[in-house]
Amino acid sequence: MSKDGNNITKSWRLAYRRKAVRYLARLPVHVRERILAALESLSLDPAGDGLDVKRLQSRPGLRPRVGGWRVLMELAADEELIVVLDVRPRGDAYKG
Repeated sequence: MSKDGNNITKSWRLAYRRKAVRYLARLPVHVRERILAALESLSLDPAGDGLDVKRLQSRPGLRPRVGGWRVLMELAADEELIVVLDVRPRGDAYKG
């Protein structure tokens, strides 16, 4: 806590794999902004209930749902780092 009694929030760092950056760049601006805002919110509270985050069953990692989009990611808790692996529409997110 700070001197004036306000909570200081410490956010986790976000890192993006090249594949995720390229896919985000091709999305319409309003979709990209929505996904980035959701990730920023997640970085402030990774354990929070703000997003629908589930563990992947077919491989290691997590997947927050942002509308019809899925963000495939991993958490490195010891480094307080969220690694965004890929961003895909719901129907393509789990293929290959």
